Amino acid sequence: MLNPVRQARKAKGLTIKEFAVVLGVPYSAVSAVETGLLTRIPTTWEGGMNRLDMDYQAMQKAYIEWRTQRADEIAGGF
Repeated sequence: MLNPVRQARKAKGLTIKEFAVVLGVPYSAVSAVETGLLTRIPTTWEGGMNRLDMDYQAMQKAYIEWRTQRADEIAGGF
């Protein structure tokens, strides 16, 4: 399973920097979400995601599922 935020960003044809500008957040915040360092998508992203016709609530749910699955994959290796 791929990171749903990364997939949505790429589907819009945006670079991480462009996505960050629309969201009004630093590049590092987008990178942190795309690599799974954050447990949730920050609520401050909702307005920018709506501007891009992305459903923030659906994306949040998909991201949490993706991150949980990723954590389980990593933990399964021990």
